[in-house]
Amino acid sequence: MPSCLSPKDAFWLTLRCDLPAGADSTAEPPADVPAFGFRCLSGRQQRELAGKLDALDALPSGVAAVDATFGLLGELLVGWRGVESKDGSEVLPFEPERIPDVLTFGEASELLWRVFSWRAPPGFCASPASTPSAASAGPTPAAAAG
Repeated sequence: MPSCLSPKDAFWLTLRCDLPAGADSTAEPPADVPAFGFRCLSGRQQRELAGKLDALDALPSGVAAVDATFGLLGELLVGWRGVESKDGSEVLPFEPERIPDVLTFGEASELLWRVFSWRAPPGFCASPASTPSAASAGPTPAAAAG
């Protein structure tokens, strides 16, 4: 089944700043770093996303650009794993309204552009255990790695 039609197919991205030195940013993120889950997009959805990214580029910097960036990311992000509170005392459950509290504007922008340009690696096919859930923080890193 094509990835964009399967509700179980998703992919994870890690911010480049969280990757170990020399790690491949297109590979499955290591289980011990924060990762953000996205559903695969169809060609039509990628085209729509491209239009929204173009519109973002046309906005003057400031509140409108920040709001639009986080709004668009909120439409695409379906889960996260390994995202800890500021003091590191707890792993935060995925809650879309918390996205602007967890990511900077630059990090949100990075994830948007990486979702747009993401290409499935050879043999990509997510298992149910690796699919982010909007109702939770997603699978445990151990389940996602296995």
